[in-house]
Amino acid sequence: MAESVRLDAVDGTISLLPKPDAPLTRVRRALLGLINLAILLGIAALVVWKVWPENPRRRALAMIVASSLVEVRSPTEGEFVAVKPLPNGACVKKGQVLGSVRAPRVVSSIEASQHMLDALQQRKLLLDQRGTEFENLASRRDEEQEFRQISIDVTATENELKRLRRVEYETRITAPVDGKIHYGLDGSKAVRTSDTIAYIWPEGGDLLLEVKAPLSVIHGLIQADRVDAVFPTVGGNVAVTAKPIAGSLRTYTQESAPRREDEYWGSLQCTVESVPEVVRIPGLLGGLQ
Repeated sequence: MAESVRLDAVDGTISLLPKPDAPLTRVRRALLGLINLAILLGIAALVVWKVWPENPRRRALAMIVASSLVEVRSPTEGEFVAVKPLPNGACVKKGQVLGSVRAPRVVSSIEASQHMLDALQQRKLLLDQRGTEFENLASRRDEEQEFRQISIDVTATENELKRLRRVEYETRITAPVDGKIHYGLDGSKAVRTSDTIAYIWPEGGDLLLEVKAPLSVIHGLIQADRVDAVFPTVGGNVAVTAKPIAGSLRTYTQESAPRREDEYWGSLQCTVESVPEVVRIPGLLGGLQ
């Protein structure tokens, strides 16, 4: 410790005194010691976190899924535009308008077919009026043959026009059943003929519990023949119990962090035994208890 010399004027003795900054030096040393300790503790915690075995159940994902869904498909190619985007679980009624498909090709095809039909009908009318003007038998036969062919073409064009107008009418997309939107409904998106626009879980439809987890966890659930899941809600966590369907197990590889081997995971569907009304929503996410 740094010290200073003091001479006693009475007895002439000499004594050593600490320098005035000695208290600051002690505080500085104590502070540096605390910082070093904190760094060491942080490094130790990081090492423990890296090597400590994590409970694989905590990584499991549970989801409420519908056993059957009604698909709403596009009748033609174009752009679907929703009345408004709908989130997962939104209720819809049968006949409710979800949106429409803008189909420029259908409109142009209708216009072209209508022009063709008008031209064919005019030609047919002209041939019908000229039917008795030809004295030449060969010319009359040619006219009659053309008349029959145009009659066939008129019928075919009328049928095509009816089909196109039916497609045009069907571009108005409505809900086919009462139920809840599954996966949500986009505000707009490009679609092709028969593309799925929306999935609807019918009112009163059955539900399943699907679990995705490391394969060791899945095997444990199958052996226990019971799954206890929990789902967060506004009112708190809600428990759901289910029975594993062993035959539904599907395995896949889950990519891991760099320098770690990929893991084998499994997807398992379960029959729901009890599910409160508040979580009867396909697509709801939770975990295992």
